[in-house]
Amino acid sequence: MKVYISIKNIKAIDNLLQAIKVVAYSHQDINFQIIITDDVKHTLSEDNNLSFVKEYLIDGPLFTYAIKSDQKLPTFKVFSNNFGKDFYLGDFGNDSLSIEEKFQLVKSKIFNNKSFSYALLKSDDKFIKSHISDKNFKGVLSVEDLFNSDVDIAFGDKYICSFLISSFRSYEKYLAIKEQKKEEKKPFFNKVFAYFTKFNASKPTTFSINEIIKPYQICFDIGQLLMIYDDNLAYKNYVDMLELLISISKQ
Repeated sequence: MKVYISIKNIKAIDNLLQAIKVVAYSHQDINFQIIITDDVKHTLSEDNNLSFVKEYLIDGPLFTYAIKSDQKLPTFKVFSNNFGKDFYLGDFGNDSLSIEEKFQLVKSKIFNNKSFSYALLKSDDKFIKSHISDKNFKGVLSVEDLFNSDVDIAFGDKYICSFLISSFRSYEKYLAIKEQKKEEKKPFFNKVFAYFTKFNASKPTTFSINEIIKPYQICFDIGQLLMIYDDNLAYKNYVDMLELLISISKQ
């Protein structure tokens, strides 16, 4: 099996390169093809299962660095539910595809025609009628039900996905401002005491959007599965992405 990784000079290239080295070393059964240009400064070296290619190859999955400008690609964001399980949320810019066509695409490309649980975030009579007898179909879920469920994928649209992300970001900002105002209202001597005891005190519980929404997404282009990510992530983010791509490809 081959995994293609396209890299460029990004801010966090050291994190990306280290992630590639570690994941390649731990998956000796996979041939890692690094798509690279002459101007990229890197510390990778060819090995038994790691080599360089200078052109784009279309067979096999691709882990790529750039957000696609073509918003018509069927795209999925990766979320975590209330139990820490990751699931996919369909963020489809291409409205010409029916829910059934999207379902079949996911079924073949992500789950390799194996069993998975799924739900809708908005009603579609034709799809519901076709899948009502499938025990893996969980029906139409509210957002609250979605994050309390164990579904593997939910079919929504770009508006639902954008609304969710915007809501989480607003809530994260709200909590940060609330905590800041709470600190500002504390008496001076309380602040001094808190400063000298901060190493023994437990940190306040804060909400982070990164715990719910992963900083990457997957999409399809010319029948190929793409993993798309931001260019300034932590080492663990790149490791998680590569591991996810590998797990999907091995299904």
